[in-house]
Amino acid sequence: MSLVQTLLSQLEATLLYIAATVSHFEADILHIPPSLRFFTAGAEPDLHFRQAFLFVLAPLHAFVSMPLSDLLLGRCDPEPRSHGLRRYGTWFLWYLVMFWVATLIVGAPDMYAEQKELI
Repeated sequence: MSLVQTLLSQLEATLLYIAATVSHFEADILHIPPSLRFFTAGAEPDLHFRQAFLFVLAPLHAFVSMPLSDLLLGRCDPEPRSHGLRRYGTWFLWYLVMFWVATLIVGAPDMYAEQKELI
């Protein structure tokens, strides 16, 4: 097994662990209704992997790649750090809501199919 395959399998295992942890937190601790959860309960690992990737992508883009692009493009203002943190935090919330809505739209047909099977 090559180094790249090992890293990819570790990434997949990590994202599946994040999906299982957040899914447990949503379902058992917060008691969020199934139609509003970020992670679909009882879904196949491929769907959990995609949902966890979007869940991790929001803070990665908001707090790493956006400040880095601002730094490289010379758009860093001499503002206090709290202003930048507030700006990037706002972007993080926008990304998280956008990915959550995308997850709901993609997962909606599966959820309705499960409800029809129960009836």
